[in-house]
Amino acid sequence: MEMEDDGRVVIRDAREDDAPALAMLATAMDHPSDEAAMRRRMALLAGRDEYRTLVAEREGRVVGMAALAWGWTIVDDDPQPRVVALSVAPEERGRGTGAALMAAAEAWARDGSAATLRLTTAVRREGAHRFYERLGYARTGFRYVKKLG
Repeated sequence: MEMEDDGRVVIRDAREDDAPALAMLATAMDHPSDEAAMRRRMALLAGRDEYRTLVAEREGRVVGMAALAWGWTIVDDDPQPRVVALSVAPEERGRGTGAALMAAAEAWARDGSAATLRLTTAVRREGAHRFYERLGYARTGFRYVKKLG
């Protein structure tokens, strides 16, 4: 899948050689990572049809990513596609890169006949909340997390 935004941003599937950039983007969203960890995760997800990672590339450089996953639940007949992670390099924000990634994510969900696309975001990320709301996403609940161990 490739989509262009203004002829400058290309959205494509992530490749193994994107691991260093994906590690940087994960770290930028408070999920510390390094190239080895990212390569390990990418290998675990490789070939899994229910998971997809898209990257945004500008001038040959990966500047954003969207991690997507399908799931099903006992309380719904419809599949539940989710944006697991969206990250855009700080210097790239405000240039349409996040919107291009989200448009590609929405197309992926529609291609799978989904009626909705879901995501979660941290409470402290007020800028992200405004971004998603500008794209038409509605705040519908709360997410709770408990650390185990």
